[in-house]
Amino acid sequence: MKITKLISLLLALLMITSLAACTQPAAETPPEEPPAEETPPAVEEGIKSGTYEVEGVGFGGKMSVKVTIKDGKIDDIEIGKNYETNGAGRVALEYVSQRIIEGQTTNVEAVSGATISSSSLMALVRKALEEAGATKDQFSEEYKIARDIKTEREAEIVIIGAGGTGLAAAVTAGQEGASVIVLETNGFAGGNLLVSGGVYNSPEPEMQAKQGIEDSPELFVQQTLAGGDNIANPELVRILAYNALDGLNWLKELGNEFEDQVIQAPGALHPRSHNTTAPLGSGIIKTYLEHIDKMDNVEILYETKGESLIQEDGRVVGVIAKNPDGSKLTVKANKGVIIATGGFSKNAQLVMEYRNAEKWPLLDENSVSTNMDSIRGEGIIMAREIGADVVDMDQMQFLYLGQPKTGLLSGVFNVSAEVTVFVNKEGKRFVAEDARRDVISSAVFAQEDGMMYMLHSAESLSDPANQLNIDGIPMKELLDIGAYGWKQGDTLEELAKEIGVPAENLVQTIAEYNEAVDTKNDPFGRTLLNVKMEKGPFYAIPRVPALHHTMG
Repeated sequence: MKITKLISLLLALLMITSLAACTQPAAETPPEEPPAEETPPAVEEGIKSGTYEVEGVGFGGKMSVKVTIKDGKIDDIEIGKNYETNGAGRVALEYVSQRIIEGQTTNVEAVSGATISSSSLMALVRKALEEAGATKDQFSEEYKIARDIKTEREAEIVIIGAGGTGLAAAVTAGQEGASVIVLETNGFAGGNLLVSGGVYNSPEPEMQAKQGIEDSPELFVQQTLAGGDNIANPELVRILAYNALDGLNWLKELGNEFEDQVIQAPGALHPRSHNTTAPLGSGIIKTYLEHIDKMDNVEILYETKGESLIQEDGRVVGVIAKNPDGSKLTVKANKGVIIATGGFSKNAQLVMEYRNAEKWPLLDENSVSTNMDSIRGEGIIMAREIGADVVDMDQMQFLYLGQPKTGLLSGVFNVSAEVTVFVNKEGKRFVAEDARRDVISSAVFAQEDGMMYMLHSAESLSDPANQLNIDGIPMKELLDIGAYGWKQGDTLEELAKEIGVPAENLVQTIAEYNEAVDTKNDPFGRTLLNVKMEKGPFYAIPRVPALHHTMG
């Protein structure tokens, strides 16, 4: 196996910009459901046949479902418009639909990692059944799917975590002919990559030259080190930077598609960010899974949580895990164990144990995060329990694009600093929009209520009906219902009224920004000064800093 290539790719995947999101349904094939455990109940009496359309609220917001009843049975469930998480909540909706139809009941197992989406669908189907005349006792018997439960398993390579890094390792090992078992806590693969922006950082000379951009692996090294205040390990950074292009080409060889121009992602220090064409990181995960599905030597065990590492003579030789039914599973690894469980942004106890109070004084147990709920540092805990050293655990990164209440990054439009302006509740700018993430996040924390508004104009958002936000949803749809707090106004004065800031301040702020674009001299030090904000309508969305990465 080409170890350098694998290390390079795994490191490069850590650079993907996480942008948590709830997205519009798209063509997606969830992992195959196990066969039913028992024969579905008999036909229910007194139920009116027909198609019933109901609406409710899921994890991401409004959701609609059509339920077809035929001859007293649930015949079909059609998921309508919804904003569930791409690759997670949406997969859960497919799973739960299958389970409801197979069991002829709304009392089915929720999908781990997407329990709110699962429960919401069950409730909506129940609502449709009641409209069809069902009583509360009908379609309510508990139904469990059959599972292949074993107490022991064995493979050459055991991987804990089926996120972007774990799946990259699984595909690479599988391509080299190794037998692989992947343990995944959730009922779906993808981890934080599902809620990322699908942005991969790498110099790409041919593409960048067409845009007049000069770049090199060495510049990537220097900017990466400088962006982290020279705390990072230079040797690892060099491996990352000089092999990132190989990793990008490998992803393309697998079938991933990227936009034909590079951008400068939020917090990035140079335009070398490659955007996937699929919403968020879903396309990368889908491609990995398509390759794994063709490999007889790679198996993913969903809803199977790794709990501890097995040691023999000072060497890790396997994993103790928990099966979906709660029973113990011992997985022997003949050649090695790869821990790919991500950071610990969702583990308040670990966050508080290692936080840098001087840098992030407002970080506490209630701080919001951009991450999936399962990102709790379980791999780090397992390794620590057997005496492994930990490094840089106090190195944590905030991203300034979180939803005010949840921290999720859902809803934003074009996140490039080139096309947006940030203002506080006074309608004034307060930071360079193309600065480092920690610089911007600290500046937002210092504003009233620790929040800001991201502004866009018709220069960048010119066709809301056809322009999509990062989740793949038409902007017009979000603007029409004010989803995620979006506000709009034909003039700056109208927008100021909508978001509750002094109109005179906002008008002056944008005039000063436009002047900075003309003079290429910004008082806040912004260097991306290419797009003015002169044409209405104007748009705004509220955002807050959210814990984004733990890098130890």
